[in-house]
Amino acid sequence: MNTLIDYLKEIVPTYTPSQQVLKNELQLKKEKPQEKEIDILIADDEKGIRNVLSKFLEGRGYNTLLASNGREAINIIKGNNISVAIIDIRMPGFKNGLQVLKQIRRLNKNIKVMILTGFGTEKTRRFCRNFGAFFLEKPFELVEIKKYVEDILKPGFCIRSEEPRR
Repeated sequence: MNTLIDYLKEIVPTYTPSQQVLKNELQLKKEKPQEKEIDILIADDEKGIRNVLSKFLEGRGYNTLLASNGREAINIIKGNNISVAIIDIRMPGFKNGLQVLKQIRRLNKNIKVMILTGFGTEKTRRFCRNFGAFFLEKPFELVEIKKYVEDILKPGFCIRSEEPRR
């Protein structure tokens, strides 16, 4: 039925979309994407997650740039006008997602950040909130990503007081 949902099920075995998600996805397919001048960085060491998120967001009119580790993410941020960064916590190499978050805040406080993890703790959630980032646990619904990206791009949106809970 839906290749993104099928693909996500394949790479995240615990992912099961609800009937509402399936209904929402059908509605989203009917909507025509409008080109947006918004660049979104997706940094995750899992190629499948990067590709699913990229296709999903590009299908909604966003531009996406992909990184497989923290260093790549920082280099992309330095060389582009990123509006939103979606970053996995656990990535190989010198910089993990939390280190990338700190570096983003040093480089550009206006970038909206969403941290993804399958290994979340309350301490990590507080850390993200203190650095003004969303914290979203895997597995997640693609419509959640859409909603949170739209929400954090609204003028005056404050992540600390409006962080989604699961």
